[in-house]
Amino acid sequence: MMQSECVYSFIAEGYIHNKQRVLKVGRTVDLKRRLKGYSGLDRPDAKSLNWVETNNSINVERILKRMLCEVLEYHSGTERFVVPSGIDCHDIIQWVHTTINFLATTSIVNRKCCKKTIKKRKREVNIVESSEEYIDNSSTCVICDQKRSSNEEDENHADVFTAQHDEATSEEYIDNSSTCVTCDQKRSSNEEDDNHADVFTAQYDGAKKESKEETKIEDKYQIGLSHARFDTFHGSVYRLWEEYKILWQRERENSKWFGEGPINRSNRNYYYRKCVWYREIMRQIELHHWDVESALTCVQNFADPFFLDSGGGWERAEKKLREITPSTSDEAARLNGKLQTIFK
Repeated sequence: MMQSECVYSFIAEGYIHNKQRVLKVGRTVDLKRRLKGYSGLDRPDAKSLNWVETNNSINVERILKRMLCEVLEYHSGTERFVVPSGIDCHDIIQWVHTTINFLATTSIVNRKCCKKTIKKRKREVNIVESSEEYIDNSSTCVICDQKRSSNEEDENHADVFTAQHDEATSEEYIDNSSTCVTCDQKRSSNEEDDNHADVFTAQYDGAKKESKEETKIEDKYQIGLSHARFDTFHGSVYRLWEEYKILWQRERENSKWFGEGPINRSNRNYYYRKCVWYREIMRQIELHHWDVESALTCVQNFADPFFLDSGGGWERAEKKLREITPSTSDEAARLNGKLQTIFK
């Protein structure tokens, strides 16, 4: 039995600049467990939480996010949106709830499918037109769709066609004796079908077993919580640090929040790339006598040239920071320890 997912949304309890709120949307198969992953400023406001179970959650979530990004700005990642202070959160909640319900109970067809449907309908029209032409063409055989003389009976014509077809099929089968009738692969002329089929079956079973073992390994691990991509920060070190306050709280509650196993490797590695920046910010905080704003300004001034044309962006700047403080150095380990207590 297929387990249905649910699409949810809520207003986070925390404020950002100018008392703006953050709207969070997403999908999950275990809502209770997922909500436990949100804490600190990211904790859901219970009054704003709403969810709808649906078997079409992927499309519902995708279209909902597409609609939201047209009217609200991204806060971080592709799942958090900024609700301006001038908009009543209750109105946003009502609109999102109505939209989710509508999408969950509606047959959703994306634009590509619509194009395919149009092409299909055109083909059906062509078939109908061809059928009408066929009816008018009385000199065509209704059985084999071949031309016949006007004085030739359909039954006689069909007998001749059937005999020709049987003969051609027989010759084709005899000529194609070098193809295995089980796996449709070529075999040598002196090889029996039964032996060839045994080899094919063994190969197929082996591949199927390996596929099942890989699936079991992935099923052992739950998908970790997502976090923002670098491009959503738009070159702002301040935004990067704001997100770290949320991720720091997550790590306090669960050090494996980003997930374990091969299925979460890219999610983990992306977080470790951010740690390069966190360590540099921590280093500057110490150099500026724990003045966080001055430290962030210093790191932002370092990063700004990389965001100019052909500057290399986050990746080039990160490479430079790795040269300053290698991730395997004792200094990096010391700064990681300092970061663990930065918000206590």
